Amino acid sequence: MIDSAMPSLNIGDLSIIMSRPPLFERSRVAFWDDPHISAQMLQAHLDPSHDAASRRPETIERTVDWLITHLCLRSGMSLLDLGCGPGLYCRRFAEMGLRVTGVDYSRRSIAYATAEAELLHLPITYHYYNYLELGASESFDVISLIFFDFGALTDAECLCLLPRIHRALKPGGRFVFDVRTSVDFARQEQTRTWNLQPHGGFWHDGPYLELKDTLHYPEADTILCQYAIMSDTETMRCYRIWERCFSRESICGLLEAHGFIIESIWSDLTGCSWSESSPSLAIIARKEE
Repeated sequence: MIDSAMPSLNIGDLSIIMSRPPLFERSRVAFWDDPHISAQMLQAHLDPSHDAASRRPETIERTVDWLITHLCLRSGMSLLDLGCGPGLYCRRFAEMGLRVTGVDYSRRSIAYATAEAELLHLPITYHYYNYLELGASESFDVISLIFFDFGALTDAECLCLLPRIHRALKPGGRFVFDVRTSVDFARQEQTRTWNLQPHGGFWHDGPYLELKDTLHYPEADTILCQYAIMSDTETMRCYRIWERCFSRESICGLLEAHGFIIESIWSDLTGCSWSESSPSLAIIARKEE
């Protein structure tokens, strides 16, 4: 029997939400600081059994160890981690003696990272703000943006961020980050799925229905994961997660156009040699001295 007190399903709204949006059109609802979703995201970051939000601890350890060695980082050098989440990389860099600053747009993640740094007596500086508003000037030896965050940016956001990173680096400083490649793009099929969460889940603390579209924008080497979330307590919500893929040529051209020198290219930030068949690409770019 259908409960007549439940809100009726608005097919018109659903049709609009599940349509193909223009390239890089953002969600209109809160995401990173939503009280429930941010708690789920933090839990995913801290879960060592998967790579859903952050990479597994052993991969993070290998990444930090390789970057320390490959970049010849010494105690007292300064590092800025953009999109630092709960500080998983920041903590390890600080334990190696670096002066570390972390920036993230989730209050919950920054609160967790700050509390952990205080507990471990690590002098890490954390800031809650959108790193697209980065305003530092010649302050850092290294700036990192790890786990494909760069691919979540629109064209306009890339054009905004790269000059800010360049300005924030000291002369000779390095920008370290990774992106997905077209190999990864080709692996992901265009699909439409639905999933009922009768006891709540990532998107909502009560029962909800999730409709997910995976859409390709081949003209921009971009994939969209679009989620329509329906519950009996809230209006329908739509969340969009964009992911751009890059070739070696396209990412190097973009960096060089903003004054960076390409120092080296790798398959990932643990130091695996570059291969054309790799689903990921890691870049170490340098600001001219």
